[in-house]
Amino acid sequence: MCGGGEIDLKSWVETLEAYQQAEVMSERKVEEISESLIQFRNRLAKNLKEAKNFLIKAGIINSKGKFTTHYKNLCIPPVKD
Repeated sequence: MCGGGEIDLKSWVETLEAYQQAEVMSERKVEEISESLIQFRNRLAKNLKEAKNFLIKAGIINSKGKFTTHYKNLCIPPVKD
């Protein structure tokens, strides 16, 4: 997952779920996950299409770019294309 390799939502969620089941997460693992999230965020910030696909897969927006039911009341200013 770390070390400059590609990261995707599924592998990140699986890793996070595994660590949630553990009693204690080492400082090193916290740093690794943190760094991989920063890399993932930076990659999405550079590619609007990939960012939109991520939000669709996560269930935050639909394919038309509208918030899904659970997220309709978010106070996030829209980004112009």
